[in-house]
Amino acid sequence: MHSVLSISQNLRLPVHCQGVRGGGVREWEFAREQHLVAKSAAEKITLVYAMACSENLGALNRLVSNLWLKFSLDLLIMHSLLQMAIEENE
Repeated sequence: MHSVLSISQNLRLPVHCQGVRGGGVREWEFAREQHLVAKSAAEKITLVYAMACSENLGALNRLVSNLWLKFSLDLLIMHSLLQMAIEENE
């Protein structure tokens, strides 16, 4: 398979989306692996959107579960940091 970086920036989302939609679990896993190693937030977002193009319900469920877990952890971290800041200012 080709690297994500070999695709022009303005074509990445439609190319990845069509690849995931027309592919199977292997293509979805490739997008997921690329998401895990992506350095830029823009690339991570593009790959999440591409994974959402899947028609595989198991893959979509996994994506939503992973995103919900990350969102929940981010909220927990933000809450803890806010609580620490409030305690320091009291």
